[in-house]
Amino acid sequence: MKMCEDEKSMRNHGLFVCAAAKKRLKLLISLAPTQGRRLKDGKEEMILAEEIQQSDILRILPGETIPVDGKFH
Repeated sequence: MKMCEDEKSMRNHGLFVCAAAKKRLKLLISLAPTQGRRLKDGKEEMILAEEIQQSDILRILPGETIPVDGKFH
């Protein structure tokens, strides 16, 4: 099946937009912190972000990125 020039242009534009979105998504993912500082039994320990539990208390220092979604108290 033969495409007209408008269809080709729209398809190429769609591929460009998709590639740009993938690139930006990869950049956002790369900005996510991989570790967090957990307070446990009066001590600080660095743990992987995926090991953080809902009940954990984290210490966030100035300039650090928060490794999870949650509430501040």
